[in-house]
Amino acid sequence: MKFNKKIKKMKNIIKPILVALFAFIVNYSNGQGTPVPVNWDLTLKFDSLTNIYTVYGIPDTTFVGVNGWSMATAQITVLLPDSLPDNPLVITSYNFGGWSEQDNCFNGINGGGFDYHAIFTNGQNKPIYKDSIMKFFSFTIPQQCRNFVRLFRNNAEVYSFASGSVATLSADNMDPCNTFSDYNNSIVNGTINNTETYSINQNNYGWNCGTFPSAPLSTLMKDINAKVIDCHSIITWESLNEKEVLGYAIMASKDGSSFTEIAYIDAKGIANHYSFEQVNPSTGVNYYKILIKKNNGSVEYSNVVKVNVYCNGVHYATAFPSPAQNQIDFVINTGSQDENSEVKAQVLDMLGNVVMEQRATIADSKLNIRFNIQSLANGNYMIRYQNERMAYNGVIKFAKGAK
Repeated sequence: MKFNKKIKKMKNIIKPILVALFAFIVNYSNGQGTPVPVNWDLTLKFDSLTNIYTVYGIPDTTFVGVNGWSMATAQITVLLPDSLPDNPLVITSYNFGGWSEQDNCFNGINGGGFDYHAIFTNGQNKPIYKDSIMKFFSFTIPQQCRNFVRLFRNNAEVYSFASGSVATLSADNMDPCNTFSDYNNSIVNGTINNTETYSINQNNYGWNCGTFPSAPLSTLMKDINAKVIDCHSIITWESLNEKEVLGYAIMASKDGSSFTEIAYIDAKGIANHYSFEQVNPSTGVNYYKILIKKNNGSVEYSNVVKVNVYCNGVHYATAFPSPAQNQIDFVINTGSQDENSEVKAQVLDMLGNVVMEQRATIADSKLNIRFNIQSLANGNYMIRYQNERMAYNGVIKFAKGAK
């Protein structure tokens, strides 16, 4: 009897310990069974293919658990030159909840020549992987790329407050717009004690305008290539080192910003050549990139490539500039259809009289004809074009005259 009582007593002691341990593992496990701090680096990048600014977060830890890592709340402040219009940014959200502009300051004189845009989210749970690139949100500005667009730097900006501090502002440390707002970047770790996890701005690629990739490029592979053959998109790439690589996800997009996985290919284990054929790509411009999945759970990205797909009589034709003064360029993109076939292009006045005519052959899915229009009188004109196989035809209008 005493022995049974002792066992029962031990159960009463051990049970809550086991329950607590299980809850600890379920709620905080990062794949290694221990909760660890997470530090986030931020980076702002401008993609010249899409004219979109995107803010990314880069964690220094892998954390999967049952529900993923918890971002309780977060604020990231974007600085724009005060010469831009005083309007809130239109935000597109990707990870960790819905991001939106919570506060702003358009008093550029007191703000060091910048307008402040504080972008906020109530957070969300997501698995995270060490050194992977997580897209937080994106935005555009009226004049596409502008020099000096960047992220707020804690402790370095005008009226900046201590990183992670609660904003209890006074007249002595007020913000540039006197709204008593804290513009600090802040990412709160909801998984471990609601601690501050924001670390640094790793890069500010939006600072000077130019061509920047949508994510740091992988050193495990060469640039990918894409072309259209028989109305199919053919994506090819060459790996350099596959010791850490599980496989390759082929990602596709219509806008060059939001990508979806359309196929996955296992790595072969050694440096190799790969090819993927998308049988039914969307008509028009298609963007592609490769996501490299690694053994440690992190990912890397290739460059972004794009192709024009115009098939089964579908094509894209344009003429520029308009108005034109000395010359006009007429361009057709046809995908892979009617390769090496001839196109007749005629310039007509508004009475239907043919004033110029040229013929050219489609090569590499494209045709370009340049008309010298210096001798034409100012006014409105048309370019009438027709493929020799009658696969397509059409009319493009343009104007001759001073800009």
